[in-house]
Amino acid sequence: MRCTQLLLVSALAALCLGILPAFALLTTVGAGEGFTATEWLPPGSIVVFTFMLHPDYPLPVAARDRDTGEVLYEWKDRHSGVLNLPSLGKKRVLHFSFNNINSMFTNAYINFDIRLVADPSYNIDSTQLDPIESNVQLLFLQVQRVKGFLQVFNFQQSGHHATVVDTNRRLLLWSILQVVGFVVASGVQLYFLKLFLEKKRTLG
Repeated sequence: MRCTQLLLVSALAALCLGILPAFALLTTVGAGEGFTATEWLPPGSIVVFTFMLHPDYPLPVAARDRDTGEVLYEWKDRHSGVLNLPSLGKKRVLHFSFNNINSMFTNAYINFDIRLVADPSYNIDSTQLDPIESNVQLLFLQVQRVKGFLQVFNFQQSGHHATVVDTNRRLLLWSILQVVGFVVASGVQLYFLKLFLEKKRTLG
């Protein structure tokens, strides 16, 4: 019973209060360069990593354990992704890398978010969990995954909004150029018409 109470309390606390952003960043990776974000993961925590890239320029993205060099997860030809990694009861240092080394001319825009949340199953014996406790853990992990997808959706919405704003700006500039061109053309026509009438009057 005590195990159940501890699990429920820790899960609710993590869901309501324990979700703290480590950092979120929108930046550019230059052509022929790479970018790596480092996160220290203390015992009893889970890191939630989400990223969003330009759909036309996906980069190789990888999550690595700094101490062992092990590739924990890797994305290729994907413009978005979500990953939950537990600390496994020890302090871990993770590297999240974006690789634009193979590009010679194109800069890559990346948008990513790293969050730390409390692990509700930390220091709890899984063999003593009843079905309700197991469902609480499963619900917690599913909620974190949904939050990650919502973050990716927010990235997409931000990108769409920026595209709409840029398109509207271009349309406005094009409209202004059309108006200016029409005014200039009309002025030139009136000028030549005036010269023609004056010349005709002189000859007459």
